[in-house]
Amino acid sequence: ITNATSFYTGSLTISYLPVVFYFMANTGFSILFAFLIYRGFKIAKECNDYFGSMLVMGVMIQIGLQVIINIAVVTDLFPNTGMGLPFFSSGGSSIISILMEMGLVLSVSRRSAIEKK
Repeated sequence: ITNATSFYTGSLTISYLPVVFYFMANTGFSILFAFLIYRGFKIAKECNDYFGSMLVMGVMIQIGLQVIINIAVVTDLFPNTGMGLPFFSSGGSSIISILMEMGLVLSVSRRSAIEKK
Protein backbone atom coordinates (compact mmCIF):
# COMPACT_ATOMS: atom_id res chain seq x y z
CA ILE A 1 0.00 0.00 0.00
CA THR A 2 2.88 2.39 0.65
CA ASN A 3 4.13 1.92 -2.89
CA ALA A 4 0.69 2.76 -4.27
CA THR A 5 0.52 5.94 -2.24
CA SER A 6 4.03 7.00 -3.23
CA PHE A 7 3.01 6.60 -6.86
CA TYR A 8 0.10 8.96 -6.44
CA THR A 9 2.04 11.56 -4.48
CA GLY A 10 4.46 12.03 -7.36
CA SER A 11 7.68 10.74 -5.80
CA LEU A 12 7.92 8.06 -8.49
CA THR A 13 7.82 10.62 -11.28
CA ILE A 14 10.63 12.60 -9.64
CA SER A 15 12.83 9.51 -9.70
CA TYR A 16 12.49 9.36 -13.49
CA LEU A 17 13.81 12.90 -14.02
CA PRO A 18 17.49 11.85 -14.20
CA VAL A 19 16.62 9.23 -16.81
CA VAL A 20 14.77 11.78 -18.92
CA PHE A 21 17.60 14.30 -18.55
CA TYR A 22 20.16 11.63 -19.51
CA PHE A 23 18.16 10.74 -22.62
CA MET A 24 17.80 14.40 -23.66
CA ALA A 25 21.50 15.12 -23.09
CA ASN A 26 22.58 12.00 -24.96
CA THR A 27 20.29 12.86 -27.87
CA GLY A 28 21.51 16.46 -27.92
CA PHE A 29 25.18 15.49 -27.96
CA SER A 30 24.50 12.90 -30.65
CA ILE A 31 22.83 15.52 -32.84
CA LEU A 32 25.69 17.98 -32.33
CA PHE A 33 28.33 15.40 -33.19
CA ALA A 34 26.31 14.21 -36.21
CA PHE A 35 26.19 17.81 -37.45
CA LEU A 36 29.95 18.17 -36.92
CA ILE A 37 30.61 14.99 -38.90
CA TYR A 38 28.20 16.11 -41.64
CA ARG A 39 29.93 19.47 -41.97
CA GLY A 40 33.32 17.76 -42.08
CA PHE A 41 32.28 15.50 -44.92
CA LYS A 42 30.78 18.49 -46.73
CA ILE A 43 34.14 20.28 -46.40
CA ALA A 44 35.90 17.17 -47.72
CA LYS A 45 33.52 16.95 -50.68
CA GLU A 46 33.94 20.59 -51.66
CA CYS A 47 37.74 20.54 -51.33
CA ASN A 48 39.68 20.79 -54.59
CA ASP A 49 42.80 19.11 -53.21
CA TYR A 50 42.75 15.30 -53.00
CA PHE A 51 45.09 15.21 -49.98
CA GLY A 52 43.01 17.78 -48.11
CA SER A 53 39.85 15.86 -48.85
CA MET A 54 41.32 12.58 -47.58
CA LEU A 55 42.76 14.35 -44.52
CA VAL A 56 39.38 15.80 -43.54
CA MET A 57 37.58 12.51 -44.15
CA GLY A 58 40.11 10.65 -41.99
CA VAL A 59 39.74 13.12 -39.13
CA MET A 60 35.94 13.00 -39.31
CA ILE A 61 35.89 9.19 -39.40
CA GLN A 62 38.21 9.07 -36.38
CA ILE A 63 36.07 11.53 -34.40
CA GLY A 64 32.88 9.75 -35.46
CA LEU A 65 34.22 6.37 -34.32
CA GLN A 66 35.29 7.84 -30.99
CA VAL A 67 31.80 9.24 -30.46
CA ILE A 68 30.08 5.98 -31.43
CA ILE A 69 32.35 3.89 -29.20
CA ASN A 70 31.97 6.28 -26.26
CA ILE A 71 28.18 6.42 -26.50
CA ALA A 72 28.04 2.62 -26.84
CA VAL A 73 30.18 2.25 -23.70
CA VAL A 74 28.06 4.73 -21.75
CA THR A 75 24.85 2.92 -22.72
CA ASP A 76 26.42 -0.48 -21.83
CA LEU A 77 26.43 -1.83 -25.37
CA PHE A 78 30.25 -2.20 -25.43
CA PRO A 79 32.64 -3.05 -22.61
CA ASN A 80 34.57 -0.17 -21.06
CA THR A 81 37.41 0.92 -23.35
CA GLY A 82 38.66 4.04 -21.58
CA MET A 83 38.15 6.17 -24.70
CA GLY A 84 36.93 9.65 -23.88
CA LEU A 85 34.29 11.65 -25.70
CA PRO A 86 35.95 14.10 -28.12
CA PHE A 87 36.10 17.70 -26.82
CA PHE A 88 34.87 16.57 -23.37
CA SER A 89 37.73 14.33 -22.26
CA SER A 90 39.40 14.97 -18.93
CA GLY A 91 42.88 14.19 -20.28
CA GLY A 92 45.06 16.91 -21.73
CA SER A 93 46.66 15.01 -24.61
CA SER A 94 43.31 13.89 -26.04
CA ILE A 95 41.97 17.44 -26.10
CA ILE A 96 45.17 18.77 -27.66
CA SER A 97 45.16 16.14 -30.42
CA ILE A 98 41.45 16.65 -31.21
CA LEU A 99 41.90 20.43 -31.34
CA MET A 100 44.93 20.03 -33.64
CA GLU A 101 42.88 17.77 -35.92
CA MET A 102 40.06 20.30 -36.02
CA GLY A 103 42.63 22.98 -36.82
CA LEU A 104 43.66 20.92 -39.85
CA VAL A 105 40.02 20.63 -40.92
CA LEU A 106 39.50 24.39 -40.57
CA SER A 107 42.71 25.03 -42.52
CA VAL A 108 41.53 22.83 -45.39
CA SER A 109 38.13 24.55 -45.31
CA ARG A 110 39.67 28.01 -45.38
CA ARG A 111 42.08 27.08 -48.16
CA SER A 112 39.34 25.62 -50.35
CA ALA A 113 37.15 28.72 -49.76
CA ILE A 114 40.03 31.02 -50.80
CA GLU A 115 40.71 28.96 -53.95
CA LYS A 116 37.05 29.25 -55.01
CA LYS A 117 37.19 33.06 -55.01
